[in-house]
Amino acid sequence: MKYDFLTNPDRRKKGSRKYMVMYNKNPHLSKDIIPLSVADMEFVTPPEIREGLKDFLDEVVLGYSGPNDEYFKALKAFMYRKHNFKIENDWVVNTNGVVLAFFNCVREFLKKDQGLIIMPPVYPPFFKSAKYQGRKLVECPLLCEDGYYTINYELFEKLARDKNNKALLFCSPHNPVGRVWKREELEKLGKIIVKNDLYLFADEIHNDIVMPGYEHTVFQSISDELSERTITFTAPSKTFNLAGLGVSSIIIKNKDMREKFVDGLEKIGAHANSALAYKAAEIAYNECDLWLEEMICVIDKNQKTCK
Repeated sequence: MKYDFLTNPDRRKKGSRKYMVMYNKNPHLSKDIIPLSVADMEFVTPPEIREGLKDFLDEVVLGYSGPNDEYFKALKAFMYRKHNFKIENDWVVNTNGVVLAFFNCVREFLKKDQGLIIMPPVYPPFFKSAKYQGRKLVECPLLCEDGYYTINYELFEKLARDKNNKALLFCSPHNPVGRVWKREELEKLGKIIVKNDLYLFADEIHNDIVMPGYEHTVFQSISDELSERTITFTAPSKTFNLAGLGVSSIIIKNKDMREKFVDGLEKIGAHANSALAYKAAEIAYNECDLWLEEMICVIDKNQKTCK
């Protein structure tokens, strides 16, 4: 392999949240314990990003920043290259993170006490996005047989027919069960969403980390009708271990929905201004395909070893 996936960088006392929490609770723990409480990686940051940011710092003023043409060019090329999905610059709204983005969706597109459908077991902030904002949480649990999870379409269709339920917050690939949803599964789900006039909030932050033999389908690419009612959440944070920089690309094709989403961000003063974040993402999307491929091979091998 070209890249180093064996070095375990010492992240103690260097601001890593998961290490600080672990040692604050248990200060006498051994130094060789790795906490698994937060979804970031122990791998060294890709050298292209490290070196690229050093060069960038030599020539830039770290003032208020925004996404430039090079950032959009890199993002669009990556999405098409990896997912065969074409986007336009004006579809993209940047936020400091995906959680902020889907909280904003729930707050802006659902009125008080209207229903948000989720499919547990699922990422804990999904629950909080409704609970903490006065919206009704509506659960449509996944079915599980011999450890393999599937969608309960019968229950979902029943919940979708309830006019008080306005949106599905969906995780694809699914966190934590690990399902990479098949295209036919998404097509069936998408038809129910369109038929019942629901919004789709699609958290696809893990879309690039898919093991060999599987293929991620961008949910909103299923149909034009579905795309016009969908907000898709993406970011380089999980893919390239850049969560500490805070940049996400929220893809919203529908102009009215996009303006409503942006208006919601303005209400809470949420702006994504990090020059380093945009540059790191641009470098990652342009130069780190091989690093990503090798990283996936390492994870796949580790997973098979653990089994």
